[in-house]
Amino acid sequence: MFTTDSRTERFLDLLGVRWEYVDTMTFALLKPQWEAENLGRDQVRIDAAVCSYGKQMDEGSVAPAPILWAWKEAIFDVLDGRQRLLAAELRKPATWSAYVVRTDSEAMITTIRLFANLRLQGGYQVSPEWTLARAVELLVIPGLKSIADAAALGGWTPARVRDMKQVVLTRTAIVACGGPPGVTDAMTRVVAKHADPKHLAQSPKPAGEFVADLVKTRLTADEAEPHVKEFFNIPRKQKKPVFNQMQTKLQHFRTKDGIQQRLADPTRARKQAMTDDGKLLKMLAAARTTAQDIADRRVRVELLQDCNVIVDDIQRAMKKIAANSRKAAPQPAIKKRRRKS
Repeated sequence: MFTTDSRTERFLDLLGVRWEYVDTMTFALLKPQWEAENLGRDQVRIDAAVCSYGKQMDEGSVAPAPILWAWKEAIFDVLDGRQRLLAAELRKPATWSAYVVRTDSEAMITTIRLFANLRLQGGYQVSPEWTLARAVELLVIPGLKSIADAAALGGWTPARVRDMKQVVLTRTAIVACGGPPGVTDAMTRVVAKHADPKHLAQSPKPAGEFVADLVKTRLTADEAEPHVKEFFNIPRKQKKPVFNQMQTKLQHFRTKDGIQQRLADPTRARKQAMTDDGKLLKMLAAARTTAQDIADRRVRVELLQDCNVIVDDIQRAMKKIAANSRKAAPQPAIKKRRRKS
């Protein structure tokens, strides 16, 4: 039913966990409801995978043995290979083989659950991005693994893990504010860039409603950034309470040209082709936001001369656009004065 696999053994040896290969395992020894949870995948059961493994078994092909954890005395939990086990269970084998790990480390068990499928390159893999987010949520944020350790296990750079940590923390804060749970990573990064966590905590209602409106309007992250920066820009010396400021900013956002229409009918707003005016305004607003952010952070720009050339080109183009706009504007009718005879 199952066989040894050198990839599994290298993976477990790399983690430094104690393991053994047994060939007398039975389904009666598995933890109750073992088929009901699967931390290593975004869905517990994948019918196509179960069907595929079952067909291979019927044709005489032997699958790699699953990884189990000696959870309690004579009770074992499934860490990897759940789809293979679901296929095998339907064929009612008397006994089968498995890799059994013995550890009392919570971090080790979670690591195997999350990374086995990714590292062993089995069929029907989840996306590395999903595994990264789960690893950050279950290992990095609770302090069970460092950013460097998680990066090494998943084959990511530390910077990527650090970025995902910020995304997960910000998304959690958004949900805590009453905001929607399905905010994209790109939009979450924009919120993380401009939102002060203490402001989210102090004024959860307007902050959550604002993010919900961003999602409802279907703005892209680039389109949303100027609005996000304006909304979360709370002056430190302002005497007015943060809640009142954010409530005022929320109402202002909802009455802006374009936003009102998108909130009323998001599908119609997305179908409308962007006008030349809209394209120009969007690009200039994005450039202004980027430039202001760099200026605020006081970083050194090596290509400043090249940037200034582009600014000069834009100014010349804007003057030409202004001249063309004046020519295109309808001229007021001039009344001719009658000569007195």
